[in-house]
Amino acid sequence: MDRFADNLRVVAGLAESLIVLGRTEAAEAELETALLQFPDRPRLLALAARCAAARGAWVQADQRWSGLLARSPDQPDGLIGRAEALFQLGQGEAAEALLREPAERFP
Repeated sequence: MDRFADNLRVVAGLAESLIVLGRTEAAEAELETALLQFPDRPRLLALAARCAAARGAWVQADQRWSGLLARSPDQPDGLIGRAEALFQLGQGEAAEALLREPAERFP
């Protein structure tokens, strides 16, 4: 995969496939390398958050979704992913509040 390391779409597609296959450790390894080169790419940040969620690491997933939203506040995947993480952490009211404002803006 090294020869495609600078191709964001290839790396993201590989990571996404690995997540679907349940190989989150392999996906994390690919994403870790890609995020060194493309640290602010929303798709890579979202995939890293999805890895944590797939493992049930909800605190880490929340942190990663929060990082994505800090860079891209209106990112739908980030809003939904963070709300799910908050819900899984027993913070249903915070999850609802997070989604309330975008729901009002985009009825």
